[in-house]
Amino acid sequence: MILNIKILVGIPACGKSTWAKKYVLANPNTKRINRDDLRNMLDAGKSTDGNENFLRVLRIEMVRMCLSLDKHVVLDDTNCYASKLEETIFAIRTMAGQMNKEIEIEILDFHLSVDECLKRNKCRENQVEEVAIFHMKKAKDEIDFNSLLIDKYEKV
Repeated sequence: MILNIKILVGIPACGKSTWAKKYVLANPNTKRINRDDLRNMLDAGKSTDGNENFLRVLRIEMVRMCLSLDKHVVLDDTNCYASKLEETIFAIRTMAGQMNKEIEIEILDFHLSVDECLKRNKCRENQVEEVAIFHMKKAKDEIDFNSLLIDKYEKV
């Protein structure tokens, strides 16, 4: 069985989590992992260096658990920073190899204008600072998707 790992990439409020929730409902053997949800659950939404390091490790351990139980995975964080994306992909590939699991890593690249995302962000309960959205957009635009160790790439 080939296990599919979907990594969603996009700035805040572009529709990643909405897409992921619908996808998981339609694909019951798929588990969704989201750092924002974990942060809210574990740390009452508070972001500190220590909390973020814990979440980074926890996210990878949750992927490990999913792979061990033959579950497909959707990671729907922003994933806008090339170095973090490379680190995640490397960790997943290493784990899968150690577990002798066949995987397919797919990037779904969400494209929505910054203006539309800013508008949507204003309607959210937990708004992201506008400056952070612009910063993530710049970082996302710098990702060279062709250099990543992925099996599929799709613009959404």
